[in-house]
Amino acid sequence: MSNLRENVSRPVSASTTTAAGSQMDSGHSTTDGGGTDALFRMFGGTTKGAQLGGEMRLGGGRQLLAAPAAAAPRRTTVMLRNVPNDLGSLDLIAIINQEGFKGSVTTTTAGYAFINFLSEGLARMFRKIFQGKPLTSQFLLKVGDVSDAKTQGFVDNMLPHQNRAPMGLHVFGCPEGTELVRGGRPIQMSLQDMIERNKAATEKAEKESSVIDELVSNGEVET
Repeated sequence: MSNLRENVSRPVSASTTTAAGSQMDSGHSTTDGGGTDALFRMFGGTTKGAQLGGEMRLGGGRQLLAAPAAAAPRRTTVMLRNVPNDLGSLDLIAIINQEGFKGSVTTTTAGYAFINFLSEGLARMFRKIFQGKPLTSQFLLKVGDVSDAKTQGFVDNMLPHQNRAPMGLHVFGCPEGTELVRGGRPIQMSLQDMIERNKAATEKAEKESSVIDELVSNGEVET
């Protein structure tokens, strides 16, 4: 169902160190009260001592900010493989909903489904329940296999289909899944309508799923 740059001051690192033990950085002396040189010598004339001295020199004059680590992408979209080919979209949605999961689901007759959840906690729970779960249809029995989808997020998964009419067994729906299906056929909605519905549902689900995330972090639920 959905993926900031800031300019920050970087700590100044040593650029040149003389044999006498004084560090030169952008033309500034680093012998403030002997503090830099003392740290340089304390660490055996190493770069670490020079860096610590430089940070001590800068500490009183300007704030040092480490570059923020890039945020890891949210892993909310999974690929469920080994779906029996004769298991229809609505049947698969029913199985997923039976286990307590309600997400935006796309199923195909190729034996796999892409399922996007409203939070990472719900996606983790889905992996735990459906990995190795028997999936049965009228004529077939297969064992489910769950992995992270290559494309993550509701919007990125929906964009390629925004100008296509629903066909066959494809269901592009809201978190309630079957709500958009009447008479066995999907109801087409604009991508913007679906994004807005998904956004509202995501905000609600993120609050509710915080309980699951807390259980996982406390080790009360295995992932």
